[in-house]
Amino acid sequence: MTSFAVLALGGIVVLVAGRLRWLTPSGQLAAAVVGLVVLLGSGTLGVTLLFVFFLSSSALSRFRADRKGRAGEPGGRSAMQVVANGGVAAGLSLLALAGWVPAAHYALLGALAAATADTWATEIGTAGRWPTWSVIGRGRVASGDSGGVSIPGTLGGIAGAALIGVVAALIVRSGAGAGDWVRMGVLAGTAGMFADSLLGATLEVRLDIIGNDEVNLGCTLVGSAAALALHAALP
Repeated sequence: MTSFAVLALGGIVVLVAGRLRWLTPSGQLAAAVVGLVVLLGSGTLGVTLLFVFFLSSSALSRFRADRKGRAGEPGGRSAMQVVANGGVAAGLSLLALAGWVPAAHYALLGALAAATADTWATEIGTAGRWPTWSVIGRGRVASGDSGGVSIPGTLGGIAGAALIGVVAALIVRSGAGAGDWVRMGVLAGTAGMFADSLLGATLEVRLDIIGNDEVNLGCTLVGSAAALALHAALP
């Protein structure tokens, strides 16, 4: 698929997302900018992973919405929420554009695997009446509370991270090295997901010094750093 075709497809996705109320008007603008930067810097790999994250997460947010016991984003994701989840991927794509390849692509994989894992964990974890515990050992908490973890949510998050790794491997088609992309996706995504829970339970809930957008940004930063560390450790 040519860059022009990908750009056109991205524009259609953003417009449809607005119509479906997955994005607010400011979110549409932010998503268009993030998508363009990722396309220019990371090409098909980056923009496909971005699409997979956004489309799967947006669809899951509507799954059993009446049972989730939280307000969610009735008007869609705002610009700040888009940047919190995709800003690190855009920044890494700028580094790739400047020649920091392939490291930036590994880090981008980790960032989007973490964003996907965290969002899937939240949406699946709040879709049912599962037992939920504080990640810092403060006992049972209400489903949907920041810093809360459940078994179905955690397994769902790992599945989301695995999906990002599998898609990356299919795009790269690096033969024996394809499995490395899957492993990096799963491990980096899982690391970012738990980092999100820790940040939420401590800096957001207990200390009240950051908000959910900053927590999500931290999640993707941890995911990107974990992917780089894992790649360096691979033979």
